[in-house]
Amino acid sequence: MKKFILFLLIYSVILNLICLPLFSCSQKTAETDVQKATETDTTNESSEESVADRVYVMDNLPSDLDYKGETFRIWGREVDNVFYDTEWEFVEAMNGEVFNDAMYTRELAVEDRLNINIEKTMTTTSYQNAYKSVKAGDDAFDLLFANAYDVAAHGLEGIYINLAQFPYIDYNMPWWPDTIMKDVTINGKTYFVTGDITPSVLGYMNCIFFNKTLAANYDISGLYDLVFSGKWTFDKYVEAAKNTYKDLNGNGIVDSEDLFGVTMSDYYDVYFSAFEIPITNTGSDGSLSLALGEKFYRAYEKLRDFSMSEDGLPQAISNKGETVNYENDVRFFTEGRILFFGGLVRFSNYFRAMEDDYGILTVPKWDEYQEEYHTTSHANYSLVSVPVTASPERYDMIGAVMEALASEGYRTTTPAYFNSTLKDKYSRDEESLRVLDILKTGLEFQPVMIYYKNMGDILHLFRYACYPQAQYENMVSFYEKNQPVFQKSINKFNEYYLNN
Repeated sequence: MKKFILFLLIYSVILNLICLPLFSCSQKTAETDVQKATETDTTNESSEESVADRVYVMDNLPSDLDYKGETFRIWGREVDNVFYDTEWEFVEAMNGEVFNDAMYTRELAVEDRLNINIEKTMTTTSYQNAYKSVKAGDDAFDLLFANAYDVAAHGLEGIYINLAQFPYIDYNMPWWPDTIMKDVTINGKTYFVTGDITPSVLGYMNCIFFNKTLAANYDISGLYDLVFSGKWTFDKYVEAAKNTYKDLNGNGIVDSEDLFGVTMSDYYDVYFSAFEIPITNTGSDGSLSLALGEKFYRAYEKLRDFSMSEDGLPQAISNKGETVNYENDVRFFTEGRILFFGGLVRFSNYFRAMEDDYGILTVPKWDEYQEEYHTTSHANYSLVSVPVTASPERYDMIGAVMEALASEGYRTTTPAYFNSTLKDKYSRDEESLRVLDILKTGLEFQPVMIYYKNMGDILHLFRYACYPQAQYENMVSFYEKNQPVFQKSINKFNEYYLNN
């Protein structure tokens, strides 16, 4: 009876998704994958597939795995309504929402398949509690879903197990994307993973929102055409945002009551990837070395000029009195007082009651000679890790559960989030849906974007373009002055990953 009920639940979720297109988040293919004809344009080669196709992409776990009703302990994240406003991995019950129900049926499917009982401990302090537990030597949990911002920072403390050769995890499968795995793995060591095991990595992708009503008022058209033709560059972005500032209250002062062309926010970190500027190079021995040079300086000058222009919402207004660094930006955008908002895909949730129509664009390229668009995910998505306190006798089961959760996520939870939640509920035009596909294709990470807490804050150099302080006006001198500090942090990082 339990298997029959589970079948009905999974069948119900699939029926809700079956007619919706989905773009694969990986460049990989599996031998069992049902390939469809691809649609090619000048911006990217898409390998669109239907949800029905994904159903047939199975993992290579043995069919006779049976863990005899063993309890599998997961510590995870509970909604905190600030940085983590959605249940991304686990829920307690079905509620009729496709994404929620997909997560619920994923958990039941893995439990049934492996004959385990998943025991979840979900708190807003999951990482802090887990860290203390591991440091105390307690064998309290098997798997941790936690904020990437926290997890990666302690990679140098030896508290995670190297997952590179873990039982049953097959990194050749599409639920472990190449673009992510190549940068979480340093010198053959993989201490945490992400991908289809957690849709949060999609929700935290950087993008550009634009207000369609304002665009029409300023005779700005053809933005989607620029994206799809490969001509959506930073210069085009600047050109579109230019001369949009308006003193709405007529007091002659730039203040929070006015209309602006673009937000100036902490999400400038994405431009390292968007402009194809590597922060570090990887040597033949696996060590990292600083790689910033002339293109970085030129890009910073462009960002700085853009940020200090009249059309940019000043940081002094954007950050004033808010609890998190996007609160005012979101409010101004929903009120129709910002043309372009550089933010995260998940912010769509805040725009549901917005009167003006809006669209979603990719983060712009450096120039037209750059072949692809790129984005990255802000550091509040989840990384998944296994603590060193886990008993070796449980490695077999842990690896099987991770692979099962990821492969099931590939077939159910990722389609549910990306299609039903983003595409159906929030996006307001077909072009935005296509842009989301391009974003997902171009999702990538650099090592510094994952391990930035260990590398002297070098990831945030582009943010300084938004700050009015005089010390950030000349990035060449600022970087040269601080380069020894950055290099010292990277040397320490190299020492751990090369010698342990």
